[in-house]
Amino acid sequence: MSTEIGIRLLAAVVIAAVVLVVVIRQVLRQAGASPGRAQSSPAPTPRAPRTPLEPGTRHLVQRLLDAGEKIRAIKTLREAVPGLSLAAAKRRVDDWHLEPHAAEPPAPVVDDELAASARAVRDTSGPNAAIKHVRERTRWGLAEAKAYVDRLV
Repeated sequence: MSTEIGIRLLAAVVIAAVVLVVVIRQVLRQAGASPGRAQSSPAPTPRAPRTPLEPGTRHLVQRLLDAGEKIRAIKTLREAVPGLSLAAAKRRVDDWHLEPHAAEPPAPVVDDELAASARAVRDTSGPNAAIKHVRERTRWGLAEAKAYVDRLV
């Protein structure tokens, strides 16, 4: 008879242990932790200093945001700032209204002379040199100057 009581007691202890493990796993899942791993809070990552933007890029990002084109604004920002992560670019666009922006420079004069000189540079030295030429003359950002050179016939 005592062996039968011992077996029942052992079975009750095993069942209690299984129930306890299931309850602990459920609590950990609800808390967002995975069982078997130590839970540690990640150290806050310091924000890198913001890279100053060229006036043309600032203006282009602002225009895109005004037009409701947030994704294109993020993409433009990432193209203008080498090494900028997608998350950092999104944060910067989300906080755009908090960023101090210098007064926009007067719009560059885009005339036939600029188009002719950009075509000449493109034909003799290639599109990269033409983009550089346009940027020097207009103070546009890389994306704006590239788009302008790409549109030249």
